[in-house]
Formats: sequence, C-alpha cells, structure tokens
Amino acid sequence: MNCHNCSHDNPSDARFCQNCGQPLERICPNCATFNMANAKFCKQCGAPLPISSDRLGALRKSAPQALQDKMRAALANIEGERKPVTILFTDIVGSTSFAEKLDPEEWKEIVSGAHQRVSEAVYRYEGTIAQLLGDGVLAFFGAPITHEDDPLRAVHAGIDIQRSITEYSRQLKAYVDNFQMRIGINTGTVIVGAMGSEMHMEYTAIGDAVNLAARLQTAAQPGHVLISEATERMVKAAFNLDDLGEINVKGKAVPVRVFEVVEPKGIPSGGRGIEGIFSPLVGRDQDLLTLRAGLDRLVAGHGQIVAVLGEAGIGKSRLVEEGRTERLSTQLRWLEGRALSYGQTLSFWAIHQLIKNDLGLSDADPEAKIKVVLRRRGTALFGDRAANVLPYLAHLLGVSLDDESAQRVRQLDGETLKRQTLWAIAEYFSRVAQEQPIVLVFEDLHWADPSTLDALEKLLVLSDRAPLLLLLLARIERDHGSWQIKVKAETDYAHRYTEINLKPLSSEDSNELVNHLLDVVNLPDSTRRLISGRFTTSRR
Repeated sequence: MNCHNCSHDNPSDARFCQNCGQPLERICPNCATFNMANAKFCKQCGAPLPISSDRLGALRKSAPQALQDKMRAALANIEGERKPVTILFTDIVGSTSFAEKLDPEEWKEIVSGAHQRVSEAVYRYEGTIAQLLGDGVLAFFGAPITHEDDPLRAVHAGIDIQRSITEYSRQLKAYVDNFQMRIGINTGTVIVGAMGSEMHMEYTAIGDAVNLAARLQTAAQPGHVLISEATERMVKAAFNLDDLGEINVKGKAVPVRVFEVVEPKGIPSGGRGIEGIFSPLVGRDQDLLTLRAGLDRLVAGHGQIVAVLGEAGIGKSRLVEEGRTERLSTQLRWLEGRALSYGQTLSFWAIHQLIKNDLGLSDADPEAKIKVVLRRRGTALFGDRAANVLPYLAHLLGVSLDDESAQRVRQLDGETLKRQTLWAIAEYFSRVAQEQPIVLVFEDLHWADPSTLDALEKLLVLSDRAPLLLLLLARIERDHGSWQIKVKAETDYAHRYTEINLKPLSSEDSNELVNHLLDVVNLPDSTRRLISGRFTTSRR
C-alpha cells in the first residue's frame, strides 16, 4: 500500500507508513472515500473496507482441489455481474483489546488460525472467501459458484464456524480469555466483480446487501449467528430461529427485522414451493394413477420400486405429496430421507434420517435419548437377536451402547464394519416392513452420498421379500451413482420396478395452474403468457 504522504510502498496489512510513520488510508470501493488504515467500515457510506493480503491467497489455496477447479471455471464468466448471493460476515469480538495486549506476530498467528477455521467451514459448503477485512472475513455463497440452496449452505457454515471457534477458544486460553466471534448473514442482490486470475482473485461487491450483512455481524451477540429477514424466509424450514424483532441499523432509514439461529431442525418442516400459495395438482393425472397403482400393490403385500424422474422444480415432490395425502390411513407408513447437495462426505446421511424418522427422533435429541429409544426399538423388532444388529445401527447414528457392543464394533476393520452396517440396515427395514407396509422415500437421490447408495442397493433386494416400497426421487444425472441404482432396479428387478418420467406442463395446463395460483381470471394476456412460459417447468 502506497503512503499518500511519502509514496513509500508498505505491506498491504500495514496501518502506518514504515518510512514516515503517517497513518495509511484505504479507499472505499463503494464510494471512493479515503479512510484510515485501521477502519473496518467506510466513514462515508458504511461499506466494509477490504484489505489485500497474501493470507487471502493462502486461504484460497487451502480449498479442496475440486473446489478450486470449480472456482476457475466459474470465474471465467464473471464480469461485474449482478447476482443474488448470500453474504456471510464474521468478526472477532474485542480484537482491538486483544491486539494491544499481545505481540503483533503472536496476534497475527491467532487471527490466521481463526481465518483458517472460517475458510474451512465456508469451503465445506462451496462458498468462497471474498475478502479479508482486518480480522474479519467476508464470504459469498452464490458467487462465483451458484447453488439452489446457497442460503442454507451459508447458515450451516455459520453454525460450523461458531462450533470451531468455541474449540479454538479452549486452545487459546493461555493467550487470550473468552475468544469469540460474531456472524451476520444476509441475502440479496449485489454487483460482483473480480480482479486478478484464478484463485488469487480479489472480489469487489457493491450493494446494500453486503453492508447489511456487516451491520448484522456488529449487532450479533458474541458466539451467535444473526440473519436478516430475507435469509430467514429461505431457511426457516430447516433451522430453529429466534425472532428478535426489529433493530435499528446504521445506514438504514427504517428498522430491520432480524433472527438468531438456534440450531438445525432434525426433520425440516414444510415442503417445497412458495409459502402461502397452493394449487390442486395439474397435468399429472396419469402420473398420479401410476403412483397409486404402485401403492395399491404395496397394500396388497407386494414390494415395489418406483422412480420419479425429472428436472429440478418440475413437480417430483408435489406428485408424491398428492399420493401420500391419499394414503394417510393406517394402511401405509411413510419414512423420508433427503440427500444433501453438500453431503457427499456425510456417510449414510439419508439412511440416518430414515432410521431417526422411524424412531421419532431429531438431530437435536441428546445422545442419551437416542440410546434409550434405539435399544427399546431394537428389542421390539429383534428380541434376543437385538445385540447382533444394534451395535452397527448405533455406530451409524454416532452413539455408543454398552462396552461389549462397542468392542464388537472396534475390533472390525473398515471394510468389515461397512459390510456389517449394510447388513444391519437391511435387517432393520425388513423387520419394520413386517409390522406394516412401508414407503421409504429417497428425496434428491441425485445428491446421495456413496454409502447411502450402497445401502439402497441392499434394500432393492427387500422388495422381493418384504412389503416395502422404495420411492426414488431424482433428477436425470447419468454421471451420478444414483443413475446406476436406477439401471440396476429396472434390469434386475423389472417385475417390481415402475418409472415415472415427469415432462413439462402443456400450455393449457400451465394456464390452468396460473389461474389456481394467482386466483386472477382477468390477468392480462401478456402477463399470463410470461408466467405460463415459466411454469412449463414448474414443480406444480
């Protein structure tokens, strides 16, 4: 950074000129105002002030290689575009006080450790570190890599960061007391640009959405994650949130409503689509009849495999919702497991959800409760054989039973443990199906982790000997392992297999759907054509 007094070239993180001692100024990328070197926000417009740093390049190089490759591909198309993104802003609580008490090099190492933990969580959910702002971090979810669930990813990352910083604080007790971080998250449209090349790019983000995320961070309680109402609308089905009401935020003429993240919900509430808008099922009569036929065969005691295939948003979940509503009697039991777009490293994730669904548990339940419920359910299903199955299910759920059961698991090598776990999963659902015909719903199978797919392959066999229906909802992605499951099902189990391929709605069905959703008969033709065109690939 060049000194405006003597033009000496100083290190990018210097606060005072190393030649003349004058304070260095930083230029705001939003309004071009000069600010003091130690300022975190622009004195004129309130925007966060970036600090170029070799540390930022080092953090980006620490990203997984696959993510770096995605970044390079995405960055090639960025030229100052407007994008909807979710912005995550972190800052260390009381950093000025800490820095005054410590040697500068010592404090630099502590901050670097915090930045590393933030970046690990951000990269885990395929976000990007946009800027380092002193001891703070600005991260984007949605730029340059875009996902349909970027707000969810950002909030998960925020929770992971706080957990990691809590552990880091324990390690730092000899240096600093009560090391904590605040996090603010907001979703909105910004102008995103980049300078440089590949992973060394510096991002600039101009827009009120970035400023609000920074202000939410300032308003958050130490150790907590504060989100805006815009983000809350997109994540409330997946997280327990505390509504803190409205607060005054610098730079905002009116108060803004904010929410504090408590924890993820064990079983996300609600379905997909737009809250408060509902339509009868349109244009799917034959598809619904096909699904009904499979359910009827299950009620008669015949195992089934039904695949519902189609592009994103075309109506896979809506079709199943309609079929399930008609079968809410005591004839069938439904259990659901949903794969996660960022869950490739979460072994058996969908199976984990199915079992907890059967046990009536959520991810928020303590280990002690999980142990008691699992042991009770295992005894009811297997009787004296429970000890042969429960150790592997407990291991899958991340809990330990008695010492003998733990020893049974510990003495196995990885491959044998996986084989026994797959056997236990098949045994479990076989017994559950004997109690009552059961539908196992695998949502978003195109995102399933390899272990879940291995378990599903074992469950295909059950359709020949148990009243169990495997309902597979997936996009058509032939490069993913889920497609091999589909091929195996239609070839090896053709006598049990039914495939429903959802096509875009016709123009007539789209028009009917618009009428139901908007409840407007005299909608202008131009507006109707525009909306109908969008709904030819709608989920409804």
